[in-house]
Amino acid sequence: AIWRWLRGRSIDVSYDFRRWHKHQRATRHIEQWTPRSLARADAIRRLLFPDLFTIGTTSSLVVYYNMFLACSPDDIVEKASHGFNLALHPGMLSLPMECFSVTSVALGLLVTFKTQTSYSRFNEARSNWGLMINESRGLASRIIARVPAGSGSCDERVMKSKLYALKLLRTFPLTLKYHLTEDGCNPHIEIRADT
Repeated sequence: AIWRWLRGRSIDVSYDFRRWHKHQRATRHIEQWTPRSLARADAIRRLLFPDLFTIGTTSSLVVYYNMFLACSPDDIVEKASHGFNLALHPGMLSLPMECFSVTSVALGLLVTFKTQTSYSRFNEARSNWGLMINESRGLASRIIARVPAGSGSCDERVMKSKLYALKLLRTFPLTLKYHLTEDGCNPHIEIRADT
């Protein structure tokens, strides 16, 4: 159950009228910061497990070791460094601050480039999805307009083929969505090993 929640529902960009109307409200940005919205956010769920869980567990173990296992309270020395009062002892696990200050600029640039790249990929995928929807609709309208509708046995076969082609065009975006995502953005589908 927890794994399903962590995996959760991903974002589906095809809006119906109700969702689009809700998306256009002026308070939509404020609603994203409610506890319910934060708990349902994909990025929060992906960060919680395993990343933050692993980092939190490791740092808790290091703090527990430093405070209770590494030395007796008599060995602790108070020292002021970089504006902080530090409690140090010889058996303490610690990292020098210089490695963080040197690498912070490079890490900031890498995060910026990664964010820009991922946003451009998202934007390109969204525009390609819209283009594919528009082309499917255009092809369906051309089929409706150009395939003749009449009467007779031959025309009945043409009409069945026309309806079949329209059904294929209507299901193509849905089929592509299920092909590109694991569960088609549908949380009610149970993913099994043989799926």
